[in-house]
Amino acid sequence: MSALANIDSADFDVLLEAAREIKYKSSRASVLSALAKIDSAYFDEALQAAREIKDEYSRAGLLSALAKKSPQNFLSNIYEAILAIVHKPSRAHAISGYITRLSLATLPYSEWQTHLHILAHCKRSNLMEDLVTLYPAILHLGGTAAVRGVVDTMRQVCSQWK
Repeated sequence: MSALANIDSADFDVLLEAAREIKYKSSRASVLSALAKIDSAYFDEALQAAREIKDEYSRAGLLSALAKKSPQNFLSNIYEAILAIVHKPSRAHAISGYITRLSLATLPYSEWQTHLHILAHCKRSNLMEDLVTLYPAILHLGGTAAVRGVVDTMRQVCSQWK
């Protein structure tokens, strides 16, 4: 449906109404999120729909996607929704998308610590993917020695996977 809205914006209202009628919460939230990316006026509605999803992993995926595309002023609301996720690996999945929008090089230490603590619940492979995003913060907080330390630790962990 969202692809149609890209083609003909006149149909956007019709698609929006159809999305609101979808009974399955996860599907409704997914479509509303896609439509919100087209018209940011609907991010609040998409966020509310995402919050209603009971399955935390599904909710985390949608919150992560919303965080990547939302207007800057919605990030704090998305962060609150992420923190409401109880299942730690799901919360880590959501925060992974959220951190891509932060200015990690200037992030206060306490926030960096909170985000890293959440990310510690990721699968190792996902955390290693996030290190590309985290690089500016690691460099800012610990300099090149910290970056070298992370690389050395990654090597140790990877050698254990063999």
